[in-house]
Amino acid sequence: MVLIYREKHSTYACRFGDVWPPQFVRIEDDWLIQADTLAYVGYEAALVQRLRFPDFTPLDPIPLAEAKQAGLDPSGTARAAFEYAL
Repeated sequence: MVLIYREKHSTYACRFGDVWPPQFVRIEDDWLIQADTLAYVGYEAALVQRLRFPDFTPLDPIPLAEAKQAGLDPSGTARAAFEYAL
């Protein structure tokens, strides 16, 4: 099982249930999951960081333009989720 949560100043992905101890990875506020990839990007970052989902195996970062073409652009997802919740 994977839980993604935001604390006051940080966002984390936590994998637990099938591993012990639980595995925590700090990610950015803007993230998305597409198929087997967790993609996240920092504010004004030029590269999209990626992890294989759900085991969190690091994948090479890709330029934002390439991520957009692949449907892996998480830019603005935190704001969109916040606005949806309102």
